[in-house]
Amino acid sequence: MVSDLLIRLRNLFRRTAVESELDEELRFHFEQQLEKFLQSGLPLAEARRRARLTIGGHDQIREEYRDSSGVRFLETLAQDIRFAVRMLRKSPGFTTVAVLTLALGIGANTAIFSIVEAQIWNPLPFPDSKHLLFVGRTDAKRPHRTFMMSAADFQDWLPQVKDSFVSVCAFQGSDYHATPGTDTSEMVTGRPVSSTFFETLRMPPAIGRAFLPGEQQPGHDHEAILSHAYWKSRYASNPKIIGTSIVLDGSAYTIVGVAPSGLRFEFFGDPDMYVPLLLTHRNRLSRSGTGLLIVVREKPGISLSVAQAQMDVIAKQLAAQYPQENANRGIKLQSLREAFDGPHQGLFLFAGAAGLVLLIGCANVASLLLARGLARQHEFAIRSALGAGRAALLRQLLVEGGLLGIIGGGLGVLAAMWGANTLNALMPADFLFRQVAPQLDGRVLAFALAISLTAAILSALAPGFFASRVNLTSALQSGARGLSGPAGHRRLRSALVIAEVTLAVVLLFGAGLFLNSFVRQMRAPLGFDPHNLISLALTFSDKRYAQPQNLWLAEQQILERVRAVPGIKDASLASQIPFAGGIGADFTIVGQPAPPIAERPSALFSSVTPDYFQLLKIPILAGREFTAEDAPGSATVALVNENFVHDYLNGKKPLGVELDIFDEGTLDRKSRVRIVGVVQNTHMFGPNEVPFDFLYVPTAQVPITSMNVSVFLLASSALPSSAVIGPIRHQIAQVDRGIPVTHVATMEDRVDQSLQGARNDALLIGIFGALAAVLVAVGIFGAIAYFVQQRTREFGIRLALGASPAQVLRLALKYSAVLGVSGLIFGIGLSLAVGRILGSALYLVRGQHDGLLYGLSIFDPLTLIAACVFLVVVLAIASYIPARRAMRVDPMVALRYE
Repeated sequence: MVSDLLIRLRNLFRRTAVESELDEELRFHFEQQLEKFLQSGLPLAEARRRARLTIGGHDQIREEYRDSSGVRFLETLAQDIRFAVRMLRKSPGFTTVAVLTLALGIGANTAIFSIVEAQIWNPLPFPDSKHLLFVGRTDAKRPHRTFMMSAADFQDWLPQVKDSFVSVCAFQGSDYHATPGTDTSEMVTGRPVSSTFFETLRMPPAIGRAFLPGEQQPGHDHEAILSHAYWKSRYASNPKIIGTSIVLDGSAYTIVGVAPSGLRFEFFGDPDMYVPLLLTHRNRLSRSGTGLLIVVREKPGISLSVAQAQMDVIAKQLAAQYPQENANRGIKLQSLREAFDGPHQGLFLFAGAAGLVLLIGCANVASLLLARGLARQHEFAIRSALGAGRAALLRQLLVEGGLLGIIGGGLGVLAAMWGANTLNALMPADFLFRQVAPQLDGRVLAFALAISLTAAILSALAPGFFASRVNLTSALQSGARGLSGPAGHRRLRSALVIAEVTLAVVLLFGAGLFLNSFVRQMRAPLGFDPHNLISLALTFSDKRYAQPQNLWLAEQQILERVRAVPGIKDASLASQIPFAGGIGADFTIVGQPAPPIAERPSALFSSVTPDYFQLLKIPILAGREFTAEDAPGSATVALVNENFVHDYLNGKKPLGVELDIFDEGTLDRKSRVRIVGVVQNTHMFGPNEVPFDFLYVPTAQVPITSMNVSVFLLASSALPSSAVIGPIRHQIAQVDRGIPVTHVATMEDRVDQSLQGARNDALLIGIFGALAAVLVAVGIFGAIAYFVQQRTREFGIRLALGASPAQVLRLALKYSAVLGVSGLIFGIGLSLAVGRILGSALYLVRGQHDGLLYGLSIFDPLTLIAACVFLVVVLAIASYIPARRAMRVDPMVALRYE
């Protein structure tokens, strides 16, 4: 195949030399035949005649050779390309519109495809990453989810699998650590990892060394490996930092290495540094919790099914040994990338929207080519009369369409280079499970080339088919300049415009749904008042705050000092606040049968100071709120939200009910509390969430950091946040300079940030809807303009016979109305069909957490009507401009050739 291709290329580019060689070879064979006949005794003239008959015609052989070697096809193609370039240059307006139309569709699809490729198909950035497996814990009651493993289970599991894998590593999510700053301490993140972490990933430190096994023991764990980014920003890439110290939480850590620049997990944030993973006595006792991510590298010769069978045996052994915690649990091996990859319905939704834009663009260009082909019928007739067949005419038009597609694809790729990162930034975080930027690599460029050629063929095939079926008699007659084209040609052009309108209705309806959903989320009740509230996070990481009395004393001092800041009306502390995440706590209801540990109910948990509910203006629905009397020596109390009452108390009066609240991940009971009040539900993650069950306890009785790492300070002030943040930081530093202040934001900013996903959804689908509207406007404009041009003579006759310009205008607009109404009808039907198919994928349940749409149905009639009305306005404007030309037809000019 390669040899044949090289021969064809040689024949094409060295045509003169090849034909000279062919002439020489033919001359040689002729002389051989001539000599043969002369030796047989024939006269010279007869011998020449017989030799020519035997060899064949010289020109005929040359043409047959050129056909067999592919030279003629390539020459014809080159001629078609040159002619197509001349024709496109001859009509710059048509060429510009067609190229830009295809570029918009191809660019949008290429940009979306680059994001899809980066999220779904690209391997993880580790050497030989396809052999990295995640070891997860399964639960029979939740079979579709995989959980992280507990430290206790990991230590029982590890000795049994050392020979099954090349290497095994364990690590946790990032912890916050305080390091000295200029005023208060600064916050850095450190990821605890086992000593085999870098070995398993096959990414050794760029400088220095990895952790040693002995450094995972308590008292020997004060080493740190800096991330490459932190080393570059904090230490200016200084290679001499190995062996120096960094202070974390008041203790010195020795820097032993710097991680490589490419070490990124992409599924969760990268830390500032890595620290040794300690499996202390406390977390060894815990089997009910999770928290360890286990990654293994496959061993050659051991298949995944064999390894999984071994995991099943170990899971049964753990279940038999620890039935209370592991009775319904299993161990599952799966690809590391697939383990953290989630559903991509939202991503494919936008990819489908981009595909609809491309289809509209193809229909638009096909309509333009049809009109242009009809205008060139006289040219096609002359070419047919001179011997050009239908295949030649069709090939010529396909080449022109291919040129449009290639040029449009090139511009589309240039647009995608800019637009891919923009679209990636606009994509909601729930759609992008991997934190990776899209790249225009070979696969993306191949996709762009494929859709460019496909778009070109789709655009040019039908117009080329009609144009190649030219009628010589009608096309060559003197009146051909007024030809309106065959009925099939007109029906196809109308069908293309109707298809454009149909697809545009679907896109605009979708854009309307997302915009409607966003507006509803903006207006949704939050359960609290975010106005004039400033929030910031504090971390009490020093060891002395492990004593509750020291912690409570520091928190009281901070509150007193912050309340004294000029402009601060009041302040409060809470372990969890709305729109800043949430941590749950297991609980049981006293007096009810205690469920197994793995089946304990859980609720979001927050430890708050007494004035928290007044500050956020959260209504008390029953009982009372916390007071100063709820102190360490008094009876422990709690407040619950109304959803907790609905889910767990079964209509029972909540006041006086006692609960046992458990620390996350331990078997020991943390505290028994009595419910003294019920508060209104508040949204914790976003306006489009289901109501969560919530438990509140007083900070004085349950120290804030007993279940959480950070503490949130809320301050009420009518002043701008920039005017009070500095004084607040100063007052915190007066209590303890070692307390980092992070995550500074107003509550209004937090609410706005929670709406970012819905805002971006509406913006993205709105962009595609706007592109569709523009393309449809161009299509209907071209259709009406061509309609007017082809019926100019008829309009001239009507005006000459007494018709008013308004009547002629109505006649032109009637054609537009027929196309528009037909497209709207089909579009409404297609929208409802697509909605029924995608309804479940869009999580269209009122109040659904993480749903794409909120508070409306996929069949929302008002949104559908609004989309149709908007499109009607666009069609009316686009139709009116060319239709006005029909009013201004001069009968004398229109009838000049009659």
